[in-house]
Amino acid sequence: MTDLYGVLGLNKSASNEEIKRAYKKLAVENHPDKGGDEKKFQEISNAYNVLSDTKKRQEYDNGGKQQGFHNREDIFKHFFGGRGGFNNNREPEKCNDIIRPYKISLRDAYMGVKKTLNIKLKAFNLNKLKMCDDCNGQGRIKNIRNMGVFQQIFEGPCGTCKGIGSNNLEECGYELEKTLELNIPKGVQHNNKICIDGCGEQPKAKNKKPGNLIFNIEILPNDVFKRDGNNLHSSIKIDFISSLCGANIQFNIMDEDKLIFNTSQFNIVYPNKKYEFKDKGMPIQGTNKKGSLFLEFLIDYPVLTEEQKENLKEILK
Repeated sequence: MTDLYGVLGLNKSASNEEIKRAYKKLAVENHPDKGGDEKKFQEISNAYNVLSDTKKRQEYDNGGKQQGFHNREDIFKHFFGGRGGFNNNREPEKCNDIIRPYKISLRDAYMGVKKTLNIKLKAFNLNKLKMCDDCNGQGRIKNIRNMGVFQQIFEGPCGTCKGIGSNNLEECGYELEKTLELNIPKGVQHNNKICIDGCGEQPKAKNKKPGNLIFNIEILPNDVFKRDGNNLHSSIKIDFISSLCGANIQFNIMDEDKLIFNTSQFNIVYPNKKYEFKDKGMPIQGTNKKGSLFLEFLIDYPVLTEEQKENLKEILK
């Protein structure tokens, strides 16, 4: 037989006041609404139900069986009021979120865009729902099993309505059309998520609220630029003379911004080397800053005659 005094952390000589204090402390710590274990909370409630009642306690001490257990929530109300004093006015349970991929170009991620979307959702007219009599529209039922001194309470989905709370759900269904504006911020990253409240799975019972629609942003590859975090990488062709003597360059970034510079600022431009241009990369989301642009110069070397080669050697001496 379970040691009820041990469940409350007491010995057999505990006073009624000690039993109350122990129960109050343990019930708060183990209440399911506060993340506690349901089974542990039930044991604590059952222990208090027996030991707080003089007649039941005496029968228990003499090894007898107990009857007439109170609901564990009724016991808790005695101390705190409401259901556990934590969540008497519970928030409606949220329906499932719907996650959808949404593909955009790198340019859209660079610029930031607004997209208008038309979506269709399966919704239900909750005012026409017929409440399930077996669970009173809650979608869940409690089964009580007597186990000698204890009553064990199991809670699960209602078998009649399959946990929905009503028996005519399909009759109440309809197609809900919505027009959404999807705001994609500048600098959005690959796999960032954008949430639209209330546009996910729709409620099938009055004690629930809509889920959310979540777009998982997927940024498509770009032919000119490669993204690395907030930085951009690209390349540009120049001729051999420009690499040595300098040249004015105008480089377009996403067809929106321009980078204008002269290669002479690097003295000589070398192949297989990337040159950094700060604040010319991707916008950093939520700020007015940008990452860097790294340019690699693809040098177009001319085909020289022997005479030209000799002349070049003389020049470079």
